[in-house]
Amino acid sequence: MSGARASRAPDFYWESLKLSLVKHHWKLVGLCILLGLSACARKPDNQGTIHLTTKLTSPIDILLSWTPASGNVAGYALEYATEPNGIFVIFQFLPPDQTEYTHPKLIPKTSFYYRVRPIYGQVTGPLELRLSPQLSDAAYAKAFDEGEDYRWALPKTEPRTKPPLFSLKGNDAAKAGPTDFGGTYMPVAVSGFELRWNDHSSDEEGFLVEAKKDGDKTFIVRAVLPANTNATGFALGPPTRKALVRIRAYYYGTPSNLETKTTGDDPE
Repeated sequence: MSGARASRAPDFYWESLKLSLVKHHWKLVGLCILLGLSACARKPDNQGTIHLTTKLTSPIDILLSWTPASGNVAGYALEYATEPNGIFVIFQFLPPDQTEYTHPKLIPKTSFYYRVRPIYGQVTGPLELRLSPQLSDAAYAKAFDEGEDYRWALPKTEPRTKPPLFSLKGNDAAKAGPTDFGGTYMPVAVSGFELRWNDHSSDEEGFLVEAKKDGDKTFIVRAVLPANTNATGFALGPPTRKALVRIRAYYYGTPSNLETKTTGDDPE
């Protein structure tokens, strides 16, 4: 684990690699991001700086609080490092209306350096993924736990006709969003789907796969993909049989100030 010690398994996740892209509490972190940003035009990026503060609420719990970013922010990426000039790791995505978060159960007697970055971009409409009801719950769980070939599911850039490209940060941002988003069930994996879209952005940081199952209030970031990607695998996990997914071409705004706190002794 990177920093935190607690863990729990998700009930559906980006299964194609069966590993974390961001290691914190989940195999693939269930990270929240708010619904509602459609592929609409916006003004050129002119975000102000976010002001971040931190506070120890226990010897091993750190509360982060920050001022909201300006503009049509899609959410926030919370990052930490254990050295001031070290490699920062994203440990949480949050919706744009949330401006505090407790980083819990951290390694004792360790310095943590934090920053918050706003996320901007354009998102597709939702696509419903649904598994056949003919598969029993027991058979679904058994097949999911068995070894499967997921080489087909690696994120990739398929050779297609190159569409016109537009900047996510400019006046034509609406034209920079992904289009022609679709998914195909892959019978070689019990719950696997191949997602495909056309990439129209010239300056994306990458793409986010966001998903929402029944009972969730918001879409959750399930995978962070490289720039220029236009296909990837995705899978549901027992007991989930239906979910909405969407693809966001994203980039980061101006990061907050750097904050640090050092944890104390383990209270246990």
